Amino acid sequence: LNVLIDELNIPGYGGEHECFTTDDSIRFEPVSNGGAINATHLVIREVNKGITAFEHTYTSSSIVYKVATEGKYEVTANISNTINFYIATKTIYVQGEVRGMRLSLQTPNLYPWKQGQVRLSFVGLADRACVCVDLGNGRRLAYPPVGDTKCRECSDYPAASRTLIRKSLILSVVYETQDVYTITASVGRTTAQLSVTVASANCYPPRITLESPSISNPNTPVWIKAEDSLTVIAQSNGTVCPHFAPMVYKWEIFKLDYMTAERVKRGNLPQILSASNLQANILHYMLEPGLFEAYLKGMMEGVEVYSAVSAFIAVAELTPVIRFEENGEEMISVSKDITAPCLSPAKYSFNPNIPSAEPGEGLEDWQVTCTRRANNHDSAVTFCELPSLHGMELGDFCIDRSLLNFTNMYHFQARASNGQHIGVGKLQVTFVPGEVPSLQIA
Repeated sequence: LNVLIDELNIPGYGGEHECFTTDDSIRFEPVSNGGAINATHLVIREVNKGITAFEHTYTSSSIVYKVATEGKYEVTANISNTINFYIATKTIYVQGEVRGMRLSLQTPNLYPWKQGQVRLSFVGLADRACVCVDLGNGRRLAYPPVGDTKCRECSDYPAASRTLIRKSLILSVVYETQDVYTITASVGRTTAQLSVTVASANCYPPRITLESPSISNPNTPVWIKAEDSLTVIAQSNGTVCPHFAPMVYKWEIFKLDYMTAERVKRGNLPQILSASNLQANILHYMLEPGLFEAYLKGMMEGVEVYSAVSAFIAVAELTPVIRFEENGEEMISVSKDITAPCLSPAKYSFNPNIPSAEPGEGLEDWQVTCTRRANNHDSAVTFCELPSLHGMELGDFCIDRSLLNFTNMYHFQARASNGQHIGVGKLQVTFVPGEVPSLQIA
């Protein structure tokens, strides 16, 4: 059973993709690995109160439901066709209305007494959220939920109208004097800040944009694998004046909380600060699976005066590398004189998402299957019918020779999970006369 945020067509957030907000329309999508699905009976039950929040039988490919109350929910789906049924269960957590948010300057430049625009992009969707904004100049505004007139969280702030854009909110700003201002937006305990410079009409900082604008939105990060490197390129219109001539640019890389996009760890990004430092080369060893932000800021005399751009990067986990042999061989010959061939994929497999991982570290749920056929390509393939062997569930086991037919060719397949992805390794074993030191002899 796939559980997805319908509007974004992505899984939930959190380590197991099990977290959603009260503003998410959640899509429940049964999936078959073979055979048709005729109907799905879905039950969503609030765990702590024992209340059934939703129950429905549907024959379509999916159904969408918005859970309006925070809590822990157990989802049970009875997926059936005319001859069989399967019950899938999942636990989901419905939390606050907004996962996280980011501010970015929409107007190329801000001048005194001239209206500008700042975009507040939500991580997730937030038409029902109350947004409290401090413009940094003593003026404060409240943006009530769509269709409402005031905010409880900042009831003393003057209310401003908002457009019906669920993934972002445009803030109108007006400043009277030239200065550097910090804009702060908050939804409950979730906050975002942006430094903006208000300059004269003939003296303002350069306009900085990303070469790929879509990745400036935390909802649409660029996806790469953990083994990939990435170059983030910013562009400048080159407009400067003597006041901003000393400004240099600095890139920062942050590991973000996958649920909230909150910055949780600062990474090291080697660079030379300069006015032309508009390209960040992010090498694979600087990243790990998760969500990252490459942030470019303008600095004068060591102080940040300009929030230039942010690029969001989602790093996908790699599939575990499963090997039966140390060097990854998939075909070996074994002596017919062997007492008990031993297979140890756990000793040679590894999780590429863990730097310097030990063999077998981070791998679980080992499954080993075996098929065989006579030593000619026209013979039928059959299952080996091996009993449950000691150590097989750990990926390290031996097979007594009495269970094998040395005139057959054997095909072994091992599967293991790193919690997110399943890796598969294969090995073909042929038995030959004489001594062949390919496998351990017990």
